[in-house]
Amino acid sequence: MRFPLIVLISSVMSIIARPIFAEPPPPVALNDVFDPDLADVKPGGMQAIKDAVGKAKASEDGCYPPPVATLTAEVKAVGDSSFAAALGEARANALQQTLTALGYGRDRVKTGYAIGSADKVQVTYNKTDKDTDAPRLKVTSTPPKGTKVKAGDKIHVTIVASERYADGHRSSPTGVQSMQLTANDGLVDSKNYGKTPQPCARQTLEATYTVPSNPPAVIHLHAIAEDGVGNSGGEDADFPTGDKWEGTWHVVGTHDAQLYGAGGNKRNHHQETLEATFTFYVAADGTISGEGKASSDQPPGVAEDCKFTRTPQRFDVPVHIAGKRSATVDGRPLFTLELKPDRMSVNFISTCPPASGTAQCNWPDCAESQCGWQVTMLAEDPSTKDEETLHACGPNNMTQIRVTMHRARP
Repeated sequence: MRFPLIVLISSVMSIIARPIFAEPPPPVALNDVFDPDLADVKPGGMQAIKDAVGKAKASEDGCYPPPVATLTAEVKAVGDSSFAAALGEARANALQQTLTALGYGRDRVKTGYAIGSADKVQVTYNKTDKDTDAPRLKVTSTPPKGTKVKAGDKIHVTIVASERYADGHRSSPTGVQSMQLTANDGLVDSKNYGKTPQPCARQTLEATYTVPSNPPAVIHLHAIAEDGVGNSGGEDADFPTGDKWEGTWHVVGTHDAQLYGAGGNKRNHHQETLEATFTFYVAADGTISGEGKASSDQPPGVAEDCKFTRTPQRFDVPVHIAGKRSATVDGRPLFTLELKPDRMSVNFISTCPPASGTAQCNWPDCAESQCGWQVTMLAEDPSTKDEETLHACGPNNMTQIRVTMHRARP
């Protein structure tokens, strides 16, 4: 009698351990969504569509996403085939607009059309079988992110990673395969859960980081999780060790010169404006590091009958702040700041009779405002630096600078 009992228990355990997939419901045919020869969804048809898509539900355990609902507008094959195809396409677009209005994204629904035997909307359901999303992360710490720390302080970090639909993962889960926590100076801790991780398991990594002696301006901790097919996601936790400053940087760079050539003597005028907001930290040794964002704008320049245009005329770009804090003779700190933007591919188009041309540039190599990206100013609180001067980057360049900054309050 023991052997059958063991078999029974084993069978029950295998049933309990089996994943609870979100099973697709049977297909549904909606017969009163459109009026004959029209592509507008009827009011009653909108409710029918909502009810049909609502049949696709996530798995009961909250792990697997709902099946994808595909709505196919079938048009009866009568008369002109080109009209039927155009009507089918218009109805498919109307279905997509209706679904968007109902709050369904393309991860939940698809639309199409077909030529069939009757006017109707066929709804079918298919399980998602690909994992296209990174694991979802939740990172908490003691002390909380953004807290100012000093050498010797300990930062305890808890990372929870999940591929469950209920936790925000939208495609089919393959599970959290590995997790790690890194800092400015390398790996803090990591875990690996094997090549075939449990798809529905929430995984947790707890690690403690000790702030080193002579720390950088910001302790930058980075949590990373990777799933069973290589999708990875991350989340940052930053802890300043020095003072935090915030500010704005406004630069207008103007190039004004004369052109000589077959087209005659023509005045050449370009102007670029750069507007940046930034945050930076000051380390114990005076090193400055920070991040921000800037907008560059260069309207078309005109030189008599010539025209010069940059494309894109306006764009946004990340910027980085570097520099040093030092003491002046009177003991007040002096900040030397440098703004360093990321690169951006731009084109310059010149139309200048009798010739025209296009030149490509990796901005900021061709930035008219770059002579205003360095400034030295006393670290008063708040502090402002206004400057209007010619710079060494060219005798025809005039740069106007206005930098403002203040110490950030806790």
